[in-house]
Amino acid sequence: MKKQFFLFIIAGLLSLCVTRGTCAQPFSDNLPEGKLIKLVAAIPFTGVPREDVAAVNKKINEITEKEIGVTVEFPALSTSTSGNNYYDKVTRLLSTSGQLDLMLGGYGSFMEAYVDKKLYPLDDLLLKYGQDIIEQVGEDKIHCCDIYDVLYGIPVNGIYTRQGNCYSMRKDILDKYHIDPEKIQTMDDLEHVFEIVKSGEPDMTVLAAGADGILSSQYYLNTSCGIPLTANMNYGTDEEMVCIFESDEYKEALKRVRRWHVKGYTNEDIFGETKPLSVRVKEGKIFAYTGSRSWDKENDIFTVNGIEMVRISLDKHVVNYNGYGSRPYVITRNSISPEASMKLLNLFYSNQEIADLLCYGIEGVHYEKTEDGHFTYAKGRTDNPFLNNRGNMPNQFIAHVWEGEELDYWQQIAEQNETAVQSERSGFNFDYSKVEAEHREVVNIYNLYKKILNNGLDNQEECRERMLKEMEESGLRLLLKEEQTQYEAWKRRKL
Repeated sequence: MKKQFFLFIIAGLLSLCVTRGTCAQPFSDNLPEGKLIKLVAAIPFTGVPREDVAAVNKKINEITEKEIGVTVEFPALSTSTSGNNYYDKVTRLLSTSGQLDLMLGGYGSFMEAYVDKKLYPLDDLLLKYGQDIIEQVGEDKIHCCDIYDVLYGIPVNGIYTRQGNCYSMRKDILDKYHIDPEKIQTMDDLEHVFEIVKSGEPDMTVLAAGADGILSSQYYLNTSCGIPLTANMNYGTDEEMVCIFESDEYKEALKRVRRWHVKGYTNEDIFGETKPLSVRVKEGKIFAYTGSRSWDKENDIFTVNGIEMVRISLDKHVVNYNGYGSRPYVITRNSISPEASMKLLNLFYSNQEIADLLCYGIEGVHYEKTEDGHFTYAKGRTDNPFLNNRGNMPNQFIAHVWEGEELDYWQQIAEQNETAVQSERSGFNFDYSKVEAEHREVVNIYNLYKKILNNGLDNQEECRERMLKEMEESGLRLLLKEEQTQYEAWKRRKL
């Protein structure tokens, strides 16, 4: 009897180790008194030299050690110009038993980490150690990172409004043909501009693809996480969820992009192009390129490699369905101390000095303050490597603003987030763990076809039907049914 009881106790302890990570890294609610805790936090400093990250890391540790008895290490996870570099490396790190306490769950890694059982639930930790986070972010937005009513992430405080169907055009070409960008209000207006430029500049690519392709700039392709599989249409305001590939809107967009390709507006060598957009703009090879944009002034003017560009959008300001849950900060099962991790997050969201270090680097090295309170380039510099990563940082709203932005810029951003069109799916996070194999297969199939479809390179209807047939054979209907079931259950819980 004693032997059986002993075995029962051992089994229980092993079960606890499995659910909480590894026995070598136990969870403890009691933080050690007077002992310095070293945490590891994965944050994408894309394109920032490691020596600059290390210098900022040292400055941040001077604050965190004094405030909460914690130091933090930022591992070298993202050094290329692509967010995929960060995603790939952080996914590999999560698959090991190595220490990783905090990470930005962006670039699709949030739900993947949840499905892989790598995330730590945060409700109790937030209430105990994250009061400043609650005040800064707001409970409604925080709980957009709930899965089955359990909190697994903390949204960043930053720009969530997006406009799709966005086009950046060379201002000198617009001026040359007396085209007023403010009069480009419809897709017909846009096609008329393309026709003028194609006729007058036959050697120039009229429209180049940004990101995954020309079609990816369309709003409804930005309404789902991972792949554009399902969405609420009409800017996310329809309650019914549909398969995006079977929608009339998607079919019409495919026809349009195919027409642009046939007319010679788009780049013939989509697969072979290796030069960045900025270089091709500078070389005079591109008139316009696609994308989506964050909140900005209408028809704003900016420069690319010294070339003035005008950016317009034909869609509304929208907070996408998974907006607030698209890139949360999470605590992982590999953490040596979830409590210390939440304390560190709380400091990241409440300490302005840390926010400035993460968003802009070190004063006098990476930036300088202007007399009116802006930040600008440090003397002798024309770049700031941290600036392009600002959108990934925990609480941008408490950071200073960059020169050229209005001093109440972050207040304007917060107001825009509130007043933009909000998706009916905001806060719904699809757990595909029950259909993980089908999800993986469907994603792989889409990745094979998306460049062709998104750039109009084939008979679009035949290509779409071929892709759908392969998806059907790989379990598309089962995947859609599971997502619909979870979505309806989530809607009932909201009532």
